[in-house]
Amino acid sequence: MTTEIVKFDEVIKQSGLAIQEGEEIKQSYLPFAIQLAGIQDQAGKINFEKPTPTDEIIARDLRLRTVKIRTGASDLKDSRKKIHLLKGNLEQAAYNLIAASCKLSEEAFTTVEKARENAEAKRIREENDRLQKQLETERKAAEEKARLEREESEAKLKAEREARVKAEAEIKAKADQERKAAEEKARIESARLLAEKKAKSAPDKQKLESLGLLLRTFPLPEMKTIEGMTILDNVKELLKKTSEFITKKVGEI
Repeated sequence: MTTEIVKFDEVIKQSGLAIQEGEEIKQSYLPFAIQLAGIQDQAGKINFEKPTPTDEIIARDLRLRTVKIRTGASDLKDSRKKIHLLKGNLEQAAYNLIAASCKLSEEAFTTVEKARENAEAKRIREENDRLQKQLETERKAAEEKARLEREESEAKLKAEREARVKAEAEIKAKADQERKAAEEKARIESARLLAEKKAKSAPDKQKLESLGLLLRTFPLPEMKTIEGMTILDNVKELLKKTSEFITKKVGEI
């Protein structure tokens, strides 16, 4: 029993608790230590090397008593830990109350202490916000202006490109028309010269037949206006009648 108490004293000393608190815990568990010491004394009577039936009976009895001591100490431990837990919670709650009150007071004092500093910082923040908004507005305006200028430039280039393409097409069309007209004029002139040549060297009948053929196949220009087309229709009719007249009269020769 003296040995167990010495061990208790060593454990309490190493725990760092106050002597009074350590002694309280010691007194709570001391009955279990005394009972365990008594069991250990009785265990000295058992022959552990060559146990007899009596030793077996004693060992069983001491084991059951030891279990009872251990479970009893465990129940006491759980009960005391629960109390300590409640105390710990109370300690924390009390601290939280004091800490929260202190923080509220500190914040109130800080507000007064730094009122001018906070006010200056708020002016600065508002000015920064205003400048930021102004810069953002100017940036958007610049982007919008650049976009409009870009679109205007693109539209101008597109119009110039379309006008150039149109002018080139008109020039090409006019050149093609003039070329075709020149070719047609040259063909007519060539046909006329050929007809004249044949007329000079052929008898009158042959000359008249050639003239009738020339009138039937004489190429006519293309008209663009209603007036021109009307006149051309009349010319065609006159040429047809003239050709028919020549054919009729040649047959009478």
